[in-house]
Amino acid sequence: MDNVKWYNLNKEGYIIKKHNKIIWPLPEKGGIYVYKFLLDEEKFYIGSTINIKQRFRQHKYRAEVFQRELIYNSVLYRYVMEYGWNNFKFGIMEYIDFKQDTEFKDKRSIIIYTEQKYLDLLSPSLNTNKFAGSMRGFRHSEDTKKNYGIMRAGKCYRKIKGVVIRPEVSQETMLKLKLHSKNITVIIYTHENIYVREFSSIKDTAKFVELSPTSVSKYIKSGKLWNNKYYFKLKTNIVNNNISFPLDNHDNTVTTRIDNIKTLNRRSCVFEVLNDNKLIYRFKSVTKASEFLNISRRTLTNYSKNNKLWRDKFQFKITHNW
Repeated sequence: MDNVKWYNLNKEGYIIKKHNKIIWPLPEKGGIYVYKFLLDEEKFYIGSTINIKQRFRQHKYRAEVFQRELIYNSVLYRYVMEYGWNNFKFGIMEYIDFKQDTEFKDKRSIIIYTEQKYLDLLSPSLNTNKFAGSMRGFRHSEDTKKNYGIMRAGKCYRKIKGVVIRPEVSQETMLKLKLHSKNITVIIYTHENIYVREFSSIKDTAKFVELSPTSVSKYIKSGKLWNNKYYFKLKTNIVNNNISFPLDNHDNTVTTRIDNIKTLNRRSCVFEVLNDNKLIYRFKSVTKASEFLNISRRTLTNYSKNNKLWRDKFQFKITHNW
């Protein structure tokens, strides 16, 4: 790594010059970068991105989130949490220039191909994955898989207007989903709650108030007043954050749901839900039942095979029609 352009970091993860003066030298260009651990220079992390300036900020943000919430888990962030950013150096191994009309997927292919060459050559010890842009070859520990299975038990994904969430999703998580949605409106109010203006994106809002989109997002999340002047509020079509199991509220007055089953091929099956041997739901497949009932396919299948009662009340039955 003789040709790497190195930068020193302070405790907060900012690039600094002498006398700890913060500088912003990174351009918005694609390239391959490296984090070197100063207490053991044999340990380092290699990454690639289409925008090095943006990715550098992303690593700083994710390390902060990892310290608070233990998400974005990686070897690099665990080292940062234990030793601090000031025990790392940040370096640019190679900048990659793209033609103006290069599509995103082609940029990504070039970046990943270049990163893989460095991974194969240098075998960085702080990289979780040894294949660029892929989880191939990575294995979770048995404890992690067991805990993940317990967390997911009895639940499945449910789509709400294009966004996939879980029944136990929090208000904070919903706000994050809203911020990433393309169908949002940001409304600006004064400190006296007087309407000022609205925009169809966070980016346009940021241009109006001359802030970064990240800063506007933070003020939306916190609900704080910016510059003693404006509040930023979010309006979006994503409104459902309280999904329940249809069976939780079941009583004898619920009308039986029977899907219109016209034709069945060799692989098809009918999934039925019974209460006191009375049919209350019928679906074309386990998948359809899973989507409606918000219970995982595996759980539905296991309860059916083992003839177990769901919550000591409901019976699941799979009928193969061939």
